Amino acid sequence: MPDIMLPMPHPGQRFVLENKRRRNMIIAGRRWRKTTLAMSQAVIGAVQGLTVFWGSPTYKQTEIGWWETQKAVRNSAEFTKGNMVASFPGGGRIIFRSLDIPENSKGYSPQRVILDEAGDLSEEAYYEVVLPMLIDNDGEMWIIGTPRGKNWLYLESLNFQARSDYCLFVNAPSLGCDRNPLTYELERIPHPLENPDIKFSEVQNLYNTTPWHTFQQEVIAVFTDSFGSVFGDVASVVQFGLVGPISPLETPDGLSYVGGLDLARVNDYTVASVFRTDGKQMAIYRFNGLSWEAQIERVISITEEYKCSWSIDSTNIGAPIIERLKNLLSDTRLAVSIEEVYFTPQNKKSLIDGLIVAIEKKNIELLDDAAQYKEMTSYTYKETPTKLLKTSAPKGQHDDIVIANALAVKQLGFAIPAHSSDITFEEHTVSTTRKEYFSYSRA
Repeated sequence: MPDIMLPMPHPGQRFVLENKRRRNMIIAGRRWRKTTLAMSQAVIGAVQGLTVFWGSPTYKQTEIGWWETQKAVRNSAEFTKGNMVASFPGGGRIIFRSLDIPENSKGYSPQRVILDEAGDLSEEAYYEVVLPMLIDNDGEMWIIGTPRGKNWLYLESLNFQARSDYCLFVNAPSLGCDRNPLTYELERIPHPLENPDIKFSEVQNLYNTTPWHTFQQEVIAVFTDSFGSVFGDVASVVQFGLVGPISPLETPDGLSYVGGLDLARVNDYTVASVFRTDGKQMAIYRFNGLSWEAQIERVISITEEYKCSWSIDSTNIGAPIIERLKNLLSDTRLAVSIEEVYFTPQNKKSLIDGLIVAIEKKNIELLDDAAQYKEMTSYTYKETPTKLLKTSAPKGQHDDIVIANALAVKQLGFAIPAHSSDITFEEHTVSTTRKEYFSYSRA
């Protein structure tokens, strides 16, 4: 059989392979090359004649493992895309399956199981489908993933700690680092499980644009709570005793104003939040029960005072209302811009993350407003039925101030936070002190 070329493990991966046991769990950060390591173990098992089951949360993620395996194995196995099986000489095979519909994967009896991106798998897929596969054959398992709150993967990691025949490799960071508790600067701290091919400068750039909660999970590989306040220490950026509004006459030269506007008609509040371009909140206006015409008049009055540009949540507001506001502002000859933002789950998360980062990095200062403080401190993480984290106000409370602030902060020019699914690092040439690939074939 032709040689198979498998990627050379980096030092952190070598540590794992040298200490592996029958059941292994690796909790690692992004770009740790989790899928690459999983692929190598799947291929080695198949070459040895084993049936290997490869499970991923979605078909798209399953395809990543499929293509990586095909690239490494080349012509040494037969790949049948129709049923997602790679068949090896000697009877070994790798069965690739998406576990988004767990019951479709019942009935297999592999000798080795690979679970890639395990943090995104459902509890049902693991306990009702995967574990029963190994109940009668003493098979080997590799569970590899990035933390997703304290879900089933976290609970199972505790079980791994208590078993002598299991091995847990937890907090394997993309690159060793941590936040200094005094200066809040990111510090480089070498870690035996890290991927040393990642540059610290790239990790620093990510730290500067990512909420700490997300950074802990995605880079340091720490399990964090799936609940709690979204904005952390809001009090640290509140100018207690400074109520506002602050007159624009007090503005230093070279600074201007931006505003976030969340319009509402009946149940919620309309909120207009105005910030100076150095990050200082100047005014917050909150009112409800007014007609659209009365609300528009209030917004025009605020615009005339601060000459501020606006970002407006247009999700639940009819186009005629926005156009009416634009036309009236044009009639006042105010050279201000209006940006309409129609919320989707993706861009709303990005906006909220931007506000989180601005507070964590102390880039903004908030007025001492009781309604604002209550709303900001009660805005929390919530776990969805699909085990994803969502931010929202508690039931029966409002998020109008949060949205208005997020829209205003968006205009201040801070770096746009990365979505966890988008977190990546530049590919680097592997160090010349070790080969990029090694040849593997069955003895």
